[in-house]
Amino acid sequence: MWILILVWMILLVALSVSPLSFKLKLHTVGPYHDFGHYVVYLLTAVLICQVAKRFSGRLAGFFLAIVLALGQEWLENQLYHAGYEWKDVATDLAGTVSGFALVTLVTVLFQDSASSRHAK
Repeated sequence: MWILILVWMILLVALSVSPLSFKLKLHTVGPYHDFGHYVVYLLTAVLICQVAKRFSGRLAGFFLAIVLALGQEWLENQLYHAGYEWKDVATDLAGTVSGFALVTLVTVLFQDSASSRHAK
């Protein structure tokens, strides 16, 4: 699973630093740009956090996704000197928080469900 996560993160960074002409061909810019950032980082957080067995592992995955979002924006700034796109960072963080919360909620619900079945 970690190989899939690594490939996902490499593709994410590669897309983010790709030329605008390539992004236009993929329709990653335009009216759905912000939504795309949100969904991509929600999925990133879900991928990373769902492999964790404990809350501390999910929390580490959460911070890894945040570092990825900030690092991606830093890299774009270094390559294109366009300044930080703080709106993208905020949207990435919102997706990351949502993904972390989703995995945590599902984990807690399934643990409670499993423990109540075993108690009977």
